Amino acid sequence: MALGFVLRIIFAGSPYSSGLYIIMDLVILLSPCAFLATDYMLLARLVATFNAEISQTCLLIRPSLIVRIFVASDGTTFLLQATGGGLSSQNTASSANLGKTIAMIGLGLQLVSFALFTVLLAVFGLRLPPFKVRGTDQVADCRVLYYTMCLTCIGILIRSIFRIAEFAGGYTGFIATHEGYFYLFDALPLWVAMSLYCLVWPPRFLDSRMGGTAMDSVEAIKMRAVGRV
Repeated sequence: MALGFVLRIIFAGSPYSSGLYIIMDLVILLSPCAFLATDYMLLARLVATFNAEISQTCLLIRPSLIVRIFVASDGTTFLLQATGGGLSSQNTASSANLGKTIAMIGLGLQLVSFALFTVLLAVFGLRLPPFKVRGTDQVADCRVLYYTMCLTCIGILIRSIFRIAEFAGGYTGFIATHEGYFYLFDALPLWVAMSLYCLVWPPRFLDSRMGGTAMDSVEAIKMRAVGRV
């Protein structure tokens, strides 16, 4: 995505270079798909930190399906956006319109898919009882990671909605021709979403040495929580 921003600066001085524009647009459009996959993997790892009873009680689907379903969806929407982005940059009106439609379908499906994931994440957090994760040499509250994931989801959803609005208006529309909206509703939300993980480093809260077996049962966690109160 950093490469895409560099090319965007270069493209400002070569507005009629179709090849450069296609590369720049596709890199910026498609790279956030990896950001989505980051949250998919983190939720699967977070759930795996607990025993089977916790995951069955708090999660709407089996943990093993999280990555399979949403990464498959991410891959499908990636291909649709890549195809649509390439066609929409063609000189012929028919190809450009077809590309715009395909790209919007890909963006729309991506928004729906990630919105469903956000609901899955929210329900998991609401059902999760108070707990502390005890690693070998640290005590970390996993809700810090959970809330960070929620904030990243908000940023990604804002970006997804903006992209649909931008494509709906076309390359000569108001949003597409005003650079500030791109940085405010696309670049900034994604930058915040990913930068949060530099402050809240996920491995601190996902101790691989626990192997998903060191967590207490739901009842034991609830009893400890009541005892603390």
